[in-house]
Amino acid sequence: LGVAALIVVLSVMNGFQKEVRDRMLSVLSHIEVFDNSGTMYDWQALAKDAFKNPEVIGAAPYVAAQAMMTRDETVRGVM
Repeated sequence: LGVAALIVVLSVMNGFQKEVRDRMLSVLSHIEVFDNSGTMYDWQALAKDAFKNPEVIGAAPYVAAQAMMTRDETVRGVM
């Protein structure tokens, strides 16, 4: 009974780990490309070059910045 319970628990945890990994990777990018200047003016041209590789299925720009958030008396830095 103990061995059966261990096998069931390990199987469930293994499936849960795979599901979590798949869900994270579906939201997070596999690669990020940055410009040395910090501003990428012609990202569409770079995306066009990336799409020459058949493994690339999507490209999109995003903005990363730092800020301060406050709630009541608490102040936190955020990215």
